[in-house]
Amino acid sequence: MDALHELIHSLTPNEKGYFKKNAGGSANYIKLFDAIDAQELYDEAAIKKKFKAEKFIIQFSVAKNYLYEAILKALSAYSAEQYIEQKVFAIFSQTQLLTDKGLYHQAFKWLKKGIDICETNELIGLRFQLHLLERKLYLLQATDKEAAMPVVDLIRTSDYITRAITDYTQLLALHYQQMAIAYESSTIKGDQQKKTHEAIFKQAQQVVPTTRMAAMLQADVRINYYSSKADYEKSYHEIADALSKIKTHPYYNNHEQISTVILYDLALTDALRTGKLKEFEKHLSDFKKLELSSEPVKISATLSYARFALVYFDMKAERKKLMVLTDETQKQVKTYGAKIRKDLHLGVIIAFCSAMLEYGEYQRALDWIALYREYPKLDRHYDFQAFILIFQLIAHYELGNAVFVNNILESFRYFLKKNKQQTPFEEIILLSFKHLSQITDKEKLQEKLEKHLTELRSYADHFPGAANNVVLPIFAAFLQCKTAGKKYHEFLGK
Repeated sequence: MDALHELIHSLTPNEKGYFKKNAGGSANYIKLFDAIDAQELYDEAAIKKKFKAEKFIIQFSVAKNYLYEAILKALSAYSAEQYIEQKVFAIFSQTQLLTDKGLYHQAFKWLKKGIDICETNELIGLRFQLHLLERKLYLLQATDKEAAMPVVDLIRTSDYITRAITDYTQLLALHYQQMAIAYESSTIKGDQQKKTHEAIFKQAQQVVPTTRMAAMLQADVRINYYSSKADYEKSYHEIADALSKIKTHPYYNNHEQISTVILYDLALTDALRTGKLKEFEKHLSDFKKLELSSEPVKISATLSYARFALVYFDMKAERKKLMVLTDETQKQVKTYGAKIRKDLHLGVIIAFCSAMLEYGEYQRALDWIALYREYPKLDRHYDFQAFILIFQLIAHYELGNAVFVNNILESFRYFLKKNKQQTPFEEIILLSFKHLSQITDKEKLQEKLEKHLTELRSYADHFPGAANNVVLPIFAAFLQCKTAGKKYHEFLGK
């Protein structure tokens, strides 16, 4: 993969037009730009052959670097009005310049504009940088009592910034601790995890947020805590409240749109978990209408929406629409590739793979698993990897590949042990498939499967979070269908 080729192909038609109009420099760079833009797959040999008579081809890597940097500069200028941070950076530079020229009155006017933007959008880090300029202006004007800024205002501002940064960073650290646990397990799977989650929650509750952004972060911590405990009623109300507030927060609404997308994802998930079907339909409708500017955020919204549209079509028993959506989403996953957020990438694959199992489309389920394997970097959430492996076992078993299932059980066990995922739940799964693939006596097999079902219920009672995760109810249904002597999808009535 070539960085320049990737950058050029990420540009919109308007961005390409802006670059060509404002880039300046030699026309050869525009020719090189067009030649790379015309290539669907990057072919450096073809480019060099095309421009073999041009001088820049002698130092081709230098020419490519120059073009790459020229595109970034043009993009920066093009997007200056879209990003609030860039406006503040520009104001900072202008204020600094006017201050150094001794034009203090003019400098303060520009500084005030920057301060207003930072305070409206709670850009605390940038507000601190502007505060340093405030101090500089005060020191330069200190001998003039009329021009000097009141020291009391500087003290008040410094105190506000300190409190805002302190409580936000405290909550951010707690949020990151939750994320670290979630990479290993999305729900509480042991007493130690339970204690850690509770300690994080208590620390977060002790923080008094100075800003709305900190309050939103505190809500994130609470949402994650309730979700880990499978208290989805409380989790849903926290999410719904955060979603209503985010629409009135200018910075989040316009510039942190990924947060809005994630909240819709969470709201839809918990609306389903708590049986709030009317709320689910409303959130789904609102989600589809979101206006988004960033391409990665649009991709996230498109694929996240697809997961819930899948559920909606299933609820409405619209199998044809469901299968069309499945094919369309699979194409999108292939097209977007590495641009997809990792957790969403995994979530989409798991959702559609699970749906294909439910509808008896076992080969299609394996096609989704194959798509997962095309992206080896999707390996940080070991819980999700375990889901994929379990789905693979179910699909192959229902396709009649019992020998294959038996052959891969040990490698599955090794993976779980290596990544510390071999809880009693996973052990029940391994033993169940071992018995399914090796025991031929129907009565003996029935006895073993019923024993595993009892163990599964006992485990679910001890860890209620695990009882509500993606795989446990699926595997419980799979065991029940085997005790009933039916295929998985037949047992579910799909």
